[in-house]
Amino acid sequence: MWHKNGVKPQSQPRRPPPPLNAEQLRELALRYVGKYATTRAKLRQYLTRKIRERGWADGAAPDLEALAGRFAELGLIDDAAYALAKSRTLTARGYGKRRLADQLRRAGVDGVDQAEAAAHADEAAVDAALRLAQRRRIGPFASSNPVTGCGGATAISRYNVTGSRTSRRSSTSARKKLVNARSRSCATR
Repeated sequence: MWHKNGVKPQSQPRRPPPPLNAEQLRELALRYVGKYATTRAKLRQYLTRKIRERGWADGAAPDLEALAGRFAELGLIDDAAYALAKSRTLTARGYGKRRLADQLRRAGVDGVDQAEAAAHADEAAVDAALRLAQRRRIGPFASSNPVTGCGGATAISRYNVTGSRTSRRSSTSARKKLVNARSRSCATR
């Protein structure tokens, strides 16, 4: 601690916190779940870290999988809802399916719970690509004409934005979205 005459040493060294027992572990888990949207795997990682930091008072090792499973039964943790919320957040920011899969893998969401989130990311791929292109000023949002800043919308609209094979109708709608977005940005200049 700083003092007017320099650094003042602490009067007493800090005592380490007492080791956890089953009730304190459950309270820590409830507090964590109440504060953060989480998955079962992230809750287990958090509780493992707390046990490593503070120690364990009871004789037998705690069953973190059972505790996370109980919270999932009660509806306090829902991996599928977490995955869908993460999908909505990332697609709103312009990121695609690959970034979503990476984030969900890091959060410990398994393949079964990822299905609805992946479907949402597929549906929102064109809009996400448009937002990313607009934010980074690439493609139809790049200023190719130094005077007006317009042009190039038809060239980029010929390409499939989603990166996968799509039907003619979806690629036509993607083309229309690109041209409309670019014409709106050119009209405002």
